[in-house]
Amino acid sequence: MFSENFASYTAGILSLYFSLGIAKEGLGFAGVHTPEFNIHPEALDYGRSLLMEVTAAMSAAH
Repeated sequence: MFSENFASYTAGILSLYFSLGIAKEGLGFAGVHTPEFNIHPEALDYGRSLLMEVTAAMSAAH
């Protein structure tokens, strides 16, 4: 399988990598690259909010 090398990005750009749990109430258990992939809707809202907070904090610090 091919994927991006996140470590190479971090050499030149301030970076952060994190994972977000997406499973709840029977959703979010299928493999990522499958037709059955889905997430719980609350995970998307939480992830969006978290990303906005982290981005604001990193921007303010630099």
